[in-house]
Amino acid sequence: MDLEMTDQYGWSALMCASAAGALEVVDYLLKQGANTEKQDSKGRGVLDLAMMNGHPQVAAVFEEWRYISILI
Repeated sequence: MDLEMTDQYGWSALMCASAAGALEVVDYLLKQGANTEKQDSKGRGVLDLAMMNGHPQVAAVFEEWRYISILI
């Protein structure tokens, strides 16, 4: 599966999971190497999509993932 494939709006699988609040799917996709920096056609990223759809737990996963990435 191409983790970076996008739909007509520029959404990847990680963006869809983020917007839906699918925490387990987000975790799986991150472990598979999905791009957390990709933006949709409106300039929104995975963190933006999680927050605007009321999923603070998903947003926290991205914040933690970003912090860990900086340390590596």
